[in-house]
Amino acid sequence: MNLLLSCEHGGNRVPPGLVGYFDGPTLALLETHRGYDPGALGLALGLKAALGAPLFYSKTSRLVVDLNRDGKSPEVFGPSFLAPTCPSELRPKLLARYHRPYREKVAQEVAALVAQGPLLHLSVHSFTPVWQGQARKTQVGLLFDPKRQAESVLAGLWRQALKARLEGYEVHLNRPYKGTSDGLTRTLRRLHPDPGYLGLELEVRNDLLTDPRHKGEWIEVVSQTLAQTLALWEKQELP
Repeated sequence: MNLLLSCEHGGNRVPPGLVGYFDGPTLALLETHRGYDPGALGLALGLKAALGAPLFYSKTSRLVVDLNRDGKSPEVFGPSFLAPTCPSELRPKLLARYHRPYREKVAQEVAALVAQGPLLHLSVHSFTPVWQGQARKTQVGLLFDPKRQAESVLAGLWRQALKARLEGYEVHLNRPYKGTSDGLTRTLRRLHPDPGYLGLELEVRNDLLTDPRHKGEWIEVVSQTLAQTLALWEKQELP
């Protein structure tokens, strides 16, 4: 099975021409999970090196435009997007400059790889430990569409491998988010049937990924368990 990696929320960069549209509170948000997925790009780059898979990523902050949301979604521009003085005509320009080119490049590579055989597209993310005042129990999440058999089987196998390596950690399926929520994988599922395209999102709690003492360990665990899972998939000739 071919493997393709992507990381839509890899950085908190604001293009120079847009800095003036951000107010003080929004600038502060850039350093938080609202601005990007801390640790996600480092993990994605480590997986690329370990597994030899192509990687697409962006360092543009999701407060500018969210590359993991459909272009017509109200969430493609977050509620804290830009200062109220931002002209409304700027938003279509941001979609044309940053959103569409990124998603089109990923879609083109996906189509080329699917034509060669089954493809796993792994979109790498991180999430905040506390949301709306509630601590999350999930530490690692695998998101997928439960109606797609191949995705369900692969996610289940990978969860087993992760749990065997991560004793004491909570590894959950379709948590802390639903795998069918708006995202790049959901868009690509509409273009490619099961089992030719398998779109999974990996979610790791961001405090775990940003701890410098354990960064290398996460790359090792995730890459080795994923390789193990894909090998088992091929050996058992699963659907």
